[in-house]
Amino acid sequence: MLQKLSIKNFKAFSEWQEINLAPITLIYGPNSSGKSSIIHSIMLLKQSLTRPNLQGGLVSNGEFVDLGDFSSMVHGHALAKDISFRFSYLPTKKQSYADFGFDIFGKSTRREYELTYKYHLINNTEADDKENDIEKKRGFSFLDSMSTVVRTGEKNEVLFSTTIVSELPKLSETGNIRRLGFTAEKNTTSKTASESELELKKKKSARLIAAAKKFRFQDKSAWDSVYTYLANHKLKRQQSNKSEIGRLLDGVTFKSDINYATPSAVEVEAKVQKDFDFDSHFQLNMAFSSLARDGFRCLKFHTSCLPTGLVMMFPVQ
Repeated sequence: MLQKLSIKNFKAFSEWQEINLAPITLIYGPNSSGKSSIIHSIMLLKQSLTRPNLQGGLVSNGEFVDLGDFSSMVHGHALAKDISFRFSYLPTKKQSYADFGFDIFGKSTRREYELTYKYHLINNTEADDKENDIEKKRGFSFLDSMSTVVRTGEKNEVLFSTTIVSELPKLSETGNIRRLGFTAEKNTTSKTASESELELKKKKSARLIAAAKKFRFQDKSAWDSVYTYLANHKLKRQQSNKSEIGRLLDGVTFKSDINYATPSAVEVEAKVQKDFDFDSHFQLNMAFSSLARDGFRCLKFHTSCLPTGLVMMFPVQ
């Protein structure tokens, strides 16, 4: 179940606000004190992680809550700001053996996440003064980074940790069409040119979304922590060759699909095919697959809002 939640740049909260959660949590206070923002943040996370959209971003309007667009959710209506969440989660025994009966991290591991969401403006370099505000703000939210820590045992030792970041911000705003491999056709009729431009925009949007759902290690520290995890796995299996792990990690990317809101699969570039470390690749795939399923498992709860300004929240086992 969820044990702790922190929110930043969401509605009423501009800086990190931390909330400790229990099997039954009561949130009370005067009007406009932020009670609804807390409940909305959990509902937003629930439908974003359990009902992901095409680009893997925040699902602001869905089964559990309707919050409008990104500018309606972000603090100060500032599209340039990130919306961030931190939460810790301890699987119950029943949850740990769900999902085909196997969780690679075991049943007593505590998971900690930090998810940061950005808003990508598709037309921020193409809009002119004649275009309306809606067209100028056209874009989508996406998961910009994910940090995760898995702790095990009573000593709270780190079993697995890393930080990965989306590749979308790497596309420069001034040259993203060129880098995406598209150029507008010339010497065409007005109608054909219009159709060509529309097709170009569709392809551009598709490539931007694909880039948003592709991730790499944030830095050397994130790479090192995964290397340590895989090396310890080899040590337990009495496999001494660790050099293959480094070659594998130098060529991997992480990808999310329509079924999961966070990266769930590990892709390998062709250059690392020589002496390929199948065992470490399988282990890393299983790790991210288990982490991706956490979004479904940790956000199972009901909420009840009472007319007196009291909010009750309790998990569903």
